[in-house]
Amino acid sequence: MALPGLESIPPVIGSGIALVGTILKAPWWRKADPKEQYRFTKEFLADVEANKDMPSFLKVMGYRALVGGAKIDSSLVECTIKVKNYSDALADCTLGHQFLEATSDCSRLSFKHRYETKALRRSVRIWCYAGYVLFYSLATSPVWLNVAFGSRDPQYLWTLVLTVPAFVPLSWWSLAKGGVRLRAAERLIDKQKTLLDGTALPVIG
Repeated sequence: MALPGLESIPPVIGSGIALVGTILKAPWWRKADPKEQYRFTKEFLADVEANKDMPSFLKVMGYRALVGGAKIDSSLVECTIKVKNYSDALADCTLGHQFLEATSDCSRLSFKHRYETKALRRSVRIWCYAGYVLFYSLATSPVWLNVAFGSRDPQYLWTLVLTVPAFVPLSWWSLAKGGVRLRAAERLIDKQKTLLDGTALPVIG
């Protein structure tokens, strides 16, 4: 004999999986015409190379334009464009900039002090994923409670009007920070490390 309300569980689980997919595929930066973006990038970088005395505010405006106008420290963008042969470098910088910092000479990127250790970053991801599960469970709690108590009263749906707006944004934020933004920062650092390791001079013994 099927438990009453059991048919409500698959749609709830399905919506949770859909939220994960939406987060991972979301357009996190402003869309632009690729041709115009290429032309601007090429001209701007050429100007920076040719004009070493370019006013700092012009550099900042140019670097921010490269990342779609996001308010990111221009030194991060300057370091990011040095990560060669990685087409998603600027996209990862846009996503993960809150975890990154540039060296004083803008020669390379590194994690901010509090995120330096791999164990700590793993803990951040775990907490963020746990937060996602918790907040999503709270958002859909009326459905679970209705199933648990075997009630067929449709009135529980009205409580979703309160719980969904209250907790879905928090679950979205948790998943975005731990699952997308931090991972983007780690990808960018890994690509930079691969590049630096590949260009390192061999040790002559």
